[in-house]
Amino acid sequence: MELAEGFIHDLIQLEEGVVMYDAHLKTNVLVRAPVILIIGDNPRHSKILSHMGSTANKFCRMCMCDKTTTTTIVGRLRTKESSNTQISLITMADEKRKRTLRTKYGLYDVYNPLFQLSVDLYRSTPIDCLHTILLGGYKYMFRDLMERLTARQKQEVSASIDQFPRSGLDIHINGSMTRYHQSCVGRDFKALAQIAPFVLRRYLSDGEREIWLHLSKVFKGAYSHSATTTSIKKLSTSCTSLLQSLKSHKSHMLNKPKFHLLLHLAENVKDFGPPSVFNAERCETFNGIMREQNLHSNRQASSRDIANRFATLEQLRYLCQGGVDPNKSTVRCGKGLTHLIKEPSLQSFLGMPGPGHGQKDIAQHGAPRKIYKQRVSFNDLELHLHTGIIPLGQARMNGTMVLTYMARSEIIQPYKAVYAQEVGVIDVGNYISFQRYDNVEYGRLVACFCQDGTQAQILVQRLIPTTRQNEENCTTLHILPNISQIDATYIIIPISIIHECTSNCKYVQGATYLAERQSITTEKKLTLEHDYSNCLFCLNEYALN
Repeated sequence: MELAEGFIHDLIQLEEGVVMYDAHLKTNVLVRAPVILIIGDNPRHSKILSHMGSTANKFCRMCMCDKTTTTTIVGRLRTKESSNTQISLITMADEKRKRTLRTKYGLYDVYNPLFQLSVDLYRSTPIDCLHTILLGGYKYMFRDLMERLTARQKQEVSASIDQFPRSGLDIHINGSMTRYHQSCVGRDFKALAQIAPFVLRRYLSDGEREIWLHLSKVFKGAYSHSATTTSIKKLSTSCTSLLQSLKSHKSHMLNKPKFHLLLHLAENVKDFGPPSVFNAERCETFNGIMREQNLHSNRQASSRDIANRFATLEQLRYLCQGGVDPNKSTVRCGKGLTHLIKEPSLQSFLGMPGPGHGQKDIAQHGAPRKIYKQRVSFNDLELHLHTGIIPLGQARMNGTMVLTYMARSEIIQPYKAVYAQEVGVIDVGNYISFQRYDNVEYGRLVACFCQDGTQAQILVQRLIPTTRQNEENCTTLHILPNISQIDATYIIIPISIIHECTSNCKYVQGATYLAERQSITTEKKLTLEHDYSNCLFCLNEYALN
C-alpha cells in the first residue's frame, strides 16, 4: 500500500484519459486504460483490499462469511463503499473499540489509495486457481490420504502413477511424489489432478471418493479454455457440491478458507472469462528468472544485484546486435562478435530467443512424422496394440480382422507418429478421437504408414462407448478386436484412456536397476500387471485436452 501512493494518480489519469499522438493517424487521440483486474495470490489480494487475511474471523475477502457460522454458503458481499465506511468507523474508534471492530469486519484501519479507482476492487481481484485449487484442495486432500496409507499402499499408488498411460496427457509426474508428498509443488498437483480419481480409487471410502470426484470436476472447469453459460453453471454446481460433500464426510476440512473461496469462482468467470485469463501461474514463472539472476549474489542487496544483472544483459544484447556505443557514436561491434551471437548457447545466456523460438510446425494435418526403420511389406507392419507389439500378418493369423483395400504384398513406409493441427505430433500407440462418417469415434493408433505420393494412412483399433457405469462417472469403452484403416486427416485430438481394472489386475514385485555412485544397484519396486481379457477401458474426462 505504501508503493500505491506513488502511482495512484497515474492510474486515475489513465482512467480519465491521456492525450497522445497517433503516428498512424497523425493526430492527437485520447487514450483510456482503466484498471480492470489485479492478478495475485490470496495474501496479496487481501493486502490490496485492506483485509486481515485468512486467519481473521471474517476470513473471506469477498464476503462477510464468518468462521463461527457455516462456510458452505456465500455471505453478504463486500463492496468498496461499505468497506470505506467500515474502515472509517474503525479509524475514529478508541483502541479497545478498534479491536472489536477489526474482528467484526475483518479489515485493517489503514488508508487504501487504491479505493480511489472507479473500479470495485472486490470484483476485480479474482480467485487464483493455482493457490486455491492445486495448492489448496488437492494439497490438503492428498496429504490427508498419504498420512494414513501404509508403506505397501503407498508403493501401489506409486506404481499406478508411474504406469498410468500418458496418451492425451501433457504431464510430468513421478510415483515418488507419494514419498515426498510434503514437498510437492503446483505442477505436481496439476498433473495429479488429471489422474487422481483412477490411481487413488482403491484407497478411498465412498465419502472420500465423492469429494475427489467433485474436486476433479472443479479442476476441469477451472482450467477450461472456454466459458459458456452452461460451463459456468456446471462449475458453480461442482463448487457447491464439493463443499456439501466436505461438510458431510470431512467437516474439519471446512476450516480451510480456500475451500470457501471456490464459491466465488463462478462469478469471477462470468466477469473475466476462463480462469486461464487471470491465473497467477504465468506470473509465478518469473520466479525462476529472478532466481537465476540472483545466483552469484552475496544476498546483501538482492534487488540491486538482480537489477544490475538485467541491465548488463540488456546492454550486451544491444551491443551484440549492432547497437552503437553512446560514448562513441560511430563504433559498432565487429563481424566476429556478430557471428558469435548466433550461437544458441550464447543466445540462451543473454536471454535471447533461439533460432526456432516461436515457430510452429507448418506441416499439414495428417502428415506422417518420425520415419521408422526401412520400407516393409504390409504384412510386416508392426501394430502397437495395448497387449504388445506384433506384426500385422501375425495379428491376422490370430483372428484380428483388418479392414483395408490395400494389397497384402505391397511395400509401404512405416512411421512412428502423425501430425495433428492444434495438438502437434501424436505418437503411435496413443489413443485418439477421430471423425468418421460424420461421427466422433475413439480408438488406439496402432500404426501409421504411407506409400510414395499418397496420403498417410493410419490403423486404428476402435473403442465403442457402453452403458456400463463406473466409479469415476466417466464413459466406459469396449475395445474391438478388429482394426480399421482410415485417412490420417480424420484425427481430431489425442485422448486419455485407462484400463477398467478387475480383481485379476494385480501388483507384482519386480527389480529396478539404479545407477548410484558409479555402481549399479537393484531396488525392489511394484508394478501393476493388467488383465485385458475384459476389453473395457475408461475415458479420462478429467484430462486437460
